[in-house]
Amino acid sequence: MSPGSVWLQVIPVFGLVWQFFVVIRIAHSISKEMASNIGESILDNSQVQIKESDEPSTYTIGLAYCTLTTLGGIINYSIGHISSYLKLFGPLFVLTGMVCWIIYWVRLAMAKNKLFGLSVGFAR
Repeated sequence: MSPGSVWLQVIPVFGLVWQFFVVIRIAHSISKEMASNIGESILDNSQVQIKESDEPSTYTIGLAYCTLTTLGGIINYSIGHISSYLKLFGPLFVLTGMVCWIIYWVRLAMAKNKLFGLSVGFAR
């Protein structure tokens, strides 16, 4: 994905759909990059081995934040056409989605640091 295509998320309505593609592509890119850095050299004992469980899960938390903020936005936008019980879920979904967004960015930073550690280890 080109860096410029990430900015398509700021387009109203289209951005709600496009954010799912961005999160999925970033997660796949991280997993491919980590897999490509593992096992490049049989002589380097200092390399970090990453197990599948060690990889930060940006995919699931990213999809959670996309889904929750989208549902919250739809509920808040259609507030005049829905029942009073459902109106309570709009702000709750948005707030929970924002918490997931923060966790997502923390996990992205962890993945970046882990990738940087792998690339520094191979540069020796």
